[in-house]
Amino acid sequence: MKLKSCQILIIFILILGIIFNLSIINCKGESIGLEIIDTSYELGRPHNSEKYYYYNINITFQNHDNEPSLNTTIKFVDIDGSQIFHYDTFLSNEIKSIIKEIPLPILDSQELIISYYPTDAYVSNTSGNSGEITLMIGDVDSGSTPGFEIIILISAIILFMFFKRKY
Repeated sequence: MKLKSCQILIIFILILGIIFNLSIINCKGESIGLEIIDTSYELGRPHNSEKYYYYNINITFQNHDNEPSLNTTIKFVDIDGSQIFHYDTFLSNEIKSIIKEIPLPILDSQELIISYYPTDAYVSNTSGNSGEITLMIGDVDSGSTPGFEIIILISAIILFMFFKRKY
């Protein structure tokens, strides 16, 4: 009796092992797919308004997939919330640069949010076919010298203590 139950248990474990192995083999990891590999910008021509300039935004995409990435929407959102859209298709294993002329306000520094996702509503957004980056445009440095505020603070404390003793 014990031998029969051991055989049934071994067969049951083998069947479970085969089922789990097949499910693991059929599981496919999500590929990287489309990604932004480089961004740059350059100041272009003046806009009709004195408060805006056209910037040439250059984005380089790479499609790591063996299949094309069809109907991809690229969205640019500036500091005012204005949105500009660009639609493109990326062939398999293609590296493509897109240059878009975008009017932006004249500021010392600003952010341009660049996102991409499938245009078709029935295609779900995954990390392999969509993403978002922030491009800093202009002078990223705040202009202040690090640590200089500490010197002013210490000087103010010393002056306060000096006047407190004197009066």
